[in-house]
Amino acid sequence: MKEITVEVRHVYGEEKYYPVCEVSKMFAKIADTKTLTKATLKKIVAIGYEIKFEQAQPEILGELK
Repeated sequence: MKEITVEVRHVYGEEKYYPVCEVSKMFAKIADTKTLTKATLKKIVAIGYEIKFEQAQPEILGELK
């Protein structure tokens, strides 16, 4: 099955879906956006893609390592 990967980030209390892989980045380019909306993700699923979600790591964790 075809799949794309997006990163979930919480921005001002709202979930945002940022493209990670090349295919998801191409979908964002087609939509002329930096993020993918839930509606766009539903359409991507409808055409046969599976969506893999990654959780963004808090920036402070990088500073602690």
